[in-house]
Amino acid sequence: MLKVELLMKKSILLIFAAALLFSTYDVASGCVCDLPLKKQTVGQVRKAVAAELNKATIVFVGQVVQLDNFKVTLKVKQMWKGSAADEITMITGAVKGTGDTLIFSDCDYRFISGETYLSYAFGSANNLITGKCSRTTTIEYAARDLAELDRIKRRESKRHKI
Repeated sequence: MLKVELLMKKSILLIFAAALLFSTYDVASGCVCDLPLKKQTVGQVRKAVAAELNKATIVFVGQVVQLDNFKVTLKVKQMWKGSAADEITMITGAVKGTGDTLIFSDCDYRFISGETYLSYAFGSANNLITGKCSRTTTIEYAARDLAELDRIKRRESKRHKI
């Protein structure tokens, strides 16, 4: 009887540990996104990138050159949508709370100074923002999106030449 209880406790502990291991950060932190799994087919990537490109105000690759609690400025390296610019400044989503406190949403995208990002930004030119629920990501994880953005751009160029 004692062995069965011990085995049962170990099983419950193992199940709990596995649940923690396989839970996603965004759901655990309170930001629930309707994003697909990382392993998408080519067709799924094409559809998702086209939809995000259509919704976004501006889509570009840029390197973070200035960052504070309220704004992030990126040096533009490549642009797919929006007005050409050398730099783009976006709000971070943080707001000033009472006293010296800052309030961040779990859905705010956290940029790192010096890093390069593929950014899908939304809003007006003076009030651009992105978030964890967009396809914004560091350049190292953006290869499939970049390839699809280039494919869309080539297709659009051919269409305008005709």
